[in-house]
Amino acid sequence: EVATIAEDALDMVIAAAAPLASGPPESMDAKVLATIKDTEAAVAKAQEAIKAAKLKLAQKIAGANSFVLEAKKVALTEYRALQEKVEDAQKKLAPYLRVRKDQEQRIQAKKILDEVSATLGSVEVEVEKVTSTFSGNQPSEDEIIAADALAPPVLANLNKSLRLVEMKMRVAQGALKQDLQQMQDRGMESKKKLEAFRMQCRTSLEKSQLKELLKQGLETTQAAAEASSLMDEVEEPFLTGIELEGAEATDAIAKCKSVWKIVETKVSAAKSFLKAKLGEIKRLSAENQEAARGELADLATRVETASQKLNEFKKDTSERETAIVLKEVVAKVTTAETSIQQAIEASVPLQADKLEDVDAADLKKASEQTMEAERAAALACAEARKAIIAKQKEGPANDSAF
Repeated sequence: EVATIAEDALDMVIAAAAPLASGPPESMDAKVLATIKDTEAAVAKAQEAIKAAKLKLAQKIAGANSFVLEAKKVALTEYRALQEKVEDAQKKLAPYLRVRKDQEQRIQAKKILDEVSATLGSVEVEVEKVTSTFSGNQPSEDEIIAADALAPPVLANLNKSLRLVEMKMRVAQGALKQDLQQMQDRGMESKKKLEAFRMQCRTSLEKSQLKELLKQGLETTQAAAEASSLMDEVEEPFLTGIELEGAEATDAIAKCKSVWKIVETKVSAAKSFLKAKLGEIKRLSAENQEAARGELADLATRVETASQKLNEFKKDTSERETAIVLKEVVAKVTTAETSIQQAIEASVPLQADKLEDVDAADLKKASEQTMEAERAAALACAEARKAIIAKQKEGPANDSAF
């Protein structure tokens, strides 16, 4: 009977506490407090019933020890079975002994979880919004930069939320700690997702920048190559097999010099650009660096080919200019030499051993012819000297010819 009373008392405790089992309430309101009070009262009665049952059974067992052997055995078996029931009731009652404290802890745990969940949930929405920026689209460089700029403040909020979870976990126990651990895992997953997005942004930005860099490099290289094709056009008159002379030759050389200045500018610009970009790509990832270096090396080879062609063109042009200059000057010098020879020949009669034997009229004629030839020779020499000085002033190429 006492064991049954103890079990019935336990059932009363369980029934009284049933409203508290559905979930933690928002606060310790009047209804919750009344339920706790009823439960505590039922717990007190159950404790008394169990205590009384234990005492009664102890007395019964002590009395049974004086029974005859068979009766003693039957009685002790029955009483000990009842003792086990009472002990089991005691164990089941134990969680209800701290019903008030448990409810306070459950309410506090709910508040903590609600706070952490709200904070973390808000940040998770931000992370999802940022990381879905490029979904299904090929972003421009400006869009990538703008999206990447959104990540740092979101990451800062996420780290703040994770610190809050960590702080709560330090003092949490049991189920609360397990729930907080799950939230921490959620936060870390969001952090990984955000960091992966930023890496995607950096990779996309690098690829976009690399694409633009190579585009500019190709344009610069093509400009140098296209300019170098002009050399073939202006050089063509010298390759026909017909020797150019006079103004035609001078005009052709002038065109060659003009083109070589244009090509020289384009080639120099291409070389400078490629050299600068080789330095810039050091900021890229190893993979993109390798790709960029290979592309730039190919462009540099093309530019170097144009540069070598330019050097050969400059050499040929200088040699042609020298040849033309020499031809013009040599013609004037030859004219001067001819005039001098004519003056010498005209003066032969004046060089006779006995001028008194030469007819006076012949001497006069020879003198006039000699003076005329000297004037012509002097003019021819002046013209030759003038031509040499003029060509020397035109440039180092001409100066080296003399």
